[in-house]
Amino acid sequence: MIHSGEFRVGNRIWNGVITKIEKDHFVFNDGMVDWDSRNLIEGAIQPYRLNKNNILKIEGFLEFALETHELGIKNYQLRFTGKSGTNHLITIRFIDDNVYAWLDENKEVIKYMHEIQNIYFWFTKQEIKITL
Repeated sequence: MIHSGEFRVGNRIWNGVITKIEKDHFVFNDGMVDWDSRNLIEGAIQPYRLNKNNILKIEGFLEFALETHELGIKNYQLRFTGKSGTNHLITIRFIDDNVYAWLDENKEVIKYMHEIQNIYFWFTKQEIKITL
C-alpha cells in the first residue's frame, strides 16, 4: 500500500503545488492562495494522459521497434532496478489512440503519467524525472 504522503495525485493542477493530503481531499497552492480540492469545479484538475509526444519526457523511456514493425505502432520501454535489487520493465505500446502497457509480464491499463510515477516510486522509493 502506498502511504498518502507518497501518492502522486496527478501532474497538472493549475500550476499549483500540493501542500497537504487528507483522507478525502487535498490542498494545493497556486502561488497566491490555498485551494481545497472539495471546493473545485469539476474538471479543474486534469492528469496528463500518456501519448506518443510526452512518453519520452519521462527519464529512461526509450523507443524500440519490434521485429515486425507495423505502421502506426510505437513502442517504448523503461528498465529499472527496484530497491530490493529486482529488475523491472515497463513496456508501453501505442496503437492509434489506444495505450497498452505491461509491467514486467503483466498487462496493465496505464493511461496517465502519474500512474507510471506511482509504479516507479513503489519499486524504487525514488521519484522519476519528468521534463515537461
